[in-house]
Amino acid sequence: MNKQWIALFLLSFTLSACIGNNDSNKDSDKDNRVALPDINPNLSTESPEGIWILHMDIEANETYANGSYTRTNQDNYFIRQIIKIVKGKNPTEFQFAAACDASYLPTNNHFSKDFGALSSETISLLKTLLSIFNLESPNLTFSIFNITNTEIPTEWNLTGSKLLPILVTPNSDNITSLKHTPLFAFLNVRTNNTGTKKGELNLIDNRELSGSLRFEAFSNEPAIMNYQRDMLITGVKLSDSQKFTSADEINFEMFFNRSEIDISDTSNNLGCLRTAEWQSKVVTRENDTSEQVIFSKNLATLQFLPSDTFSQEDTRSPYLKIMHNNNTHKSLLSLTNPELLGIGSTAYDYTNLCLEAESSNCQSAINFDMQLDIKSKNGISAKAYIINHDAEEVRAEFSFTIQP
Repeated sequence: MNKQWIALFLLSFTLSACIGNNDSNKDSDKDNRVALPDINPNLSTESPEGIWILHMDIEANETYANGSYTRTNQDNYFIRQIIKIVKGKNPTEFQFAAACDASYLPTNNHFSKDFGALSSETISLLKTLLSIFNLESPNLTFSIFNITNTEIPTEWNLTGSKLLPILVTPNSDNITSLKHTPLFAFLNVRTNNTGTKKGELNLIDNRELSGSLRFEAFSNEPAIMNYQRDMLITGVKLSDSQKFTSADEINFEMFFNRSEIDISDTSNNLGCLRTAEWQSKVVTRENDTSEQVIFSKNLATLQFLPSDTFSQEDTRSPYLKIMHNNNTHKSLLSLTNPELLGIGSTAYDYTNLCLEAESSNCQSAINFDMQLDIKSKNGISAKAYIINHDAEEVRAEFSFTIQP
């Protein structure tokens, strides 16, 4: 099992394509992006249920103003995400089973410290607050905190060929109660006061979809904050099946030391498979001075659902956090909560570079050797040979292939 997870780590290196670091590259980046797979004419047209791949172009803008100080942030993402569309409680309702909630993609929104993404500990505390007061749903009409720019509603209603998000207004009493907690005061963050979500996705023969979503939020206590996010979404159905192991249209393989790994157990628990390219521009102004900072990262999330043997009250999930920083050239691979899959009790961490500001416990790998293919519209693959800091050798191959 440990070997299997080491192979899973190496999914991250399918993400190391370069991203441009200025606005002039945006249009050319979109033109050069990988296309969606071709439509499979053999799949059912009766229902959208099945395994899908989504491509999402996202632009999120936040302006924060407090006296003479203003801060504007623009985050841009290109995301490829595998999801399952399953039936909901009612005949016309469907769920997007993405489960990418345990590992947020980065953002430089106003409460990020020193132009850096929020720490996983802070995000965990904010999520705990939202959960306690029943304010964490992505189907709320507006998000209470701007901690993510990439979540999409999970509950949808099908009207004709249109999928419309099922939206719920946040409970104002719960928001007030949240603001009066000691933890909220300790974190010193701002909440949104009002906002909207709107948009729709159009289905064509239940095999492809396209559409857009717009999220807006506003706060004026005590500083003024305006937030807007536009999401362009396209997707195609890959299989009518709900399981990777029984989907004839998908070939999902991993190897370790040239020996094929049986993934039938964990693939049934796969909750999220996502790759992302992120660019961010932050501009601050105060009186007569201004500063601009550019960020660029490649990321992946591979999240599994805990097995039924764990308590339902345990809300944790085992997941990979993978990051390649194009500014510092640092790659980070980490597996959180591995004990939920019976893989020891401590997190697994690999990195190719330890920066000066990091903990003295950081240990760089001796060797990172990768061969990557991320440009194929019908798959992603990687081969890797790593010698870790303790001389452990890791050889692995990964491939996710869509049968044309």
